[in-house]
Amino acid sequence: MRTDDETEFILLDKWEQEVFYFEKLIKIRTFALFRKWKAFSVWRKNVRTTKIKSCKKSLDDNLFIVNPSLRPALLNVREMCHRISEMGLCQIDKDHTYTLTEFREAQFNQLNDVRVQVVDRKIVAGRLQDFRELVKEVVRSACRTALLEAGFTPDDYYYDGADSPGMYG
Repeated sequence: MRTDDETEFILLDKWEQEVFYFEKLIKIRTFALFRKWKAFSVWRKNVRTTKIKSCKKSLDDNLFIVNPSLRPALLNVREMCHRISEMGLCQIDKDHTYTLTEFREAQFNQLNDVRVQVVDRKIVAGRLQDFRELVKEVVRSACRTALLEAGFTPDDYYYDGADSPGMYG
């Protein structure tokens, strides 16, 4: 029966046959467990979606590389570090695991080695100092930009381009 005044009649034999088919169909495992599977699959989809959204929000909030003002600085510093690592400042034997003391001694021995000229040391020290200053400026500029974009007023009016006064001025 329907609510729109149309009534549908079927013969008793046909109705009994449909009930018989329905009962046979319900005994098939797939159809018998359909409601449970459907509920579980909807629940699993909702839990997964919620977790993904939560992780995405956490990454967006905390991951520096997705911050548009910090990304170029991070990639720039990484590139500079890669370039300076090719200078061969450390002498490391790949087949040996160093303790901290052994590592320090090996590096000091390389520094004091007769083959290393005083001029070479000055050149390397100058390059390292330039690298340090460049990294400081890139990071300071990126952090200042990120603070401004986040709505903060940076407290860097103390900075005059020379050595920074330290954390507490």
